[in-house]
Amino acid sequence: MQFPVHDEASLHETMQECIIKAANSSTGEPSPYINHWAHGHQLALGNKNAKTLPLNLKPKIAETELLICDGCMNPISLVDVFYECSLCNFFLHRSCSQFPERIKHHLAGDLEGILARMSGELYTLECRGCGIRGNGICMHNDEYAFDIKCASLPRIIKHKGHRHPLQQLKTPDDFLCKACWRYRVTEEVRTIVYGCEKCDFFTHIGCVLSAQVVKHRWDPHPLYLILSLKNVPDHPHDFHCEFCPDQINTNSWFYHCNVCDLSFHTSCIDPDDWVSNIKFGATDIYSDKHPHPHGLTYILNKKTRNCNLCGKDARGMRALQCSTCKYIVHENCFIED
Repeated sequence: MQFPVHDEASLHETMQECIIKAANSSTGEPSPYINHWAHGHQLALGNKNAKTLPLNLKPKIAETELLICDGCMNPISLVDVFYECSLCNFFLHRSCSQFPERIKHHLAGDLEGILARMSGELYTLECRGCGIRGNGICMHNDEYAFDIKCASLPRIIKHKGHRHPLQQLKTPDDFLCKACWRYRVTEEVRTIVYGCEKCDFFTHIGCVLSAQVVKHRWDPHPLYLILSLKNVPDHPHDFHCEFCPDQINTNSWFYHCNVCDLSFHTSCIDPDDWVSNIKFGATDIYSDKHPHPHGLTYILNKKTRNCNLCGKDARGMRALQCSTCKYIVHENCFIED
C-alpha cells in the first residue's frame, strides 16, 4: 500500500479498504437486518442515497445530514452502505459491521473488540497506534488498544518519504520520528510505529497517514505535504507555522502553500484532530457528584465560556452543557470527585 494518499477523501477510502481486507468482508447482497456484538439492538440496513428506505429511517436520514460510523468514527457518505439502530444514534459502515470481534495482531497478540463508550458515555480509549483517544469500536487486551483503523493497517507499506518499504514495529527506546522530528517521551502511548531498521528511519503511524494535499480555512489554495526542501524552490527565509507559530524544523515533514507562503506543522494543520475519534452528542447525562436538574449533552465546546465548576475557560475542550440553563462544565471537572 502506497502513502501518502492524495487527500482526506482518499484517506477515508484507504482506511475502508484496510478494514475490508482485515475483516475479509463479504461483497454479496447485504442482509436487511443484522445483530452486532457492539450494540444491544438489531441494526437495519440503510443507504443515504437510496430511493427507498425503511419507514423508521426516512425522518432521520437526509443527504445533508452527517452520520458518523461508530466503528471507524469516519463520516458515512452518500454512496456508503451502512446499518443503523432505529432506537439509538448508532451507525456502522457495512465494512465496519463485518470487522470481527476478535483478531490476532502480529505485534500485540490476541485482541478483543469493545465499544469504548459502553463503559460510560464519557469513557474513551487511547489508541496505541495513532495516539488519539476515541469512544468508538476498539480492539484491546491488557497491554494494547487500537481503533479499528490502526488495527487493520498493513504490516508493510511504501511511502514517498523513504526509499525502502516501512514495516510495523514496536517503538524503539531511542525513537525519533523522522516525519515530525519528535523524540519518544516517557508517557508515550504510541507503541507501534512504521520503520526501516536498516536506515534507522521511523515514523509515527499518524504521520504516515498525513495526506498529500489538505485544505485550510486560512488559505484559498491547497496546502501540500513537504517531504523535502527540494519541493519548495527559491525560499529565502525560515518557515514558521501559522498556527503555533513556532519555527518549522525543515528536516521534518510540513504543509506549505507556495502561492501564499503559508506553512503549518503536520500536527497543527487540524487542531481538532485530537477529538476526531470521539462521537459527541450523547444526551441525558447525569452525575450524583455534580447534580443538575436537567440532563447534560456531551459536546466539543467552540465558544468562550467559563466552566460552572472551576471557573476557567472551556473553549476548545470536551464539555457537558445544559442549553436551557446556559450551564457548562469541563468533562474533567464533571468526572472528578
